[in-house]
Amino acid sequence: MKRFAGWIYVLLAILAVFWGYLFSLENSSAVAVVLLGFTFPALGLGVWLLLFALVGLILGMLITSIPIMLQSRKVKLLVKRNENLERELRHLRSQSLRD
Repeated sequence: MKRFAGWIYVLLAILAVFWGYLFSLENSSAVAVVLLGFTFPALGLGVWLLLFALVGLILGMLITSIPIMLQSRKVKLLVKRNENLERELRHLRSQSLRD
């Protein structure tokens, strides 16, 4: 099943690249972009839209990875705390009871 899912991802990636290529062909009028005072070279409108969509995708992935990394750190700390508590529990169980 994993192999099938891998082929689906490859097929979707190929379709996305093909769709982007067609999109850039259909929107080929040259546009010069001015962003924050910087003038970028004139490229096709489709190329600019795809580039900005890609930049947005990458920024979105980076921003959403921050909580995931924080959660991973918290899990590691809790696992370490759990190991310490289990070690202490084993130690306490190994001691004999004295009155």
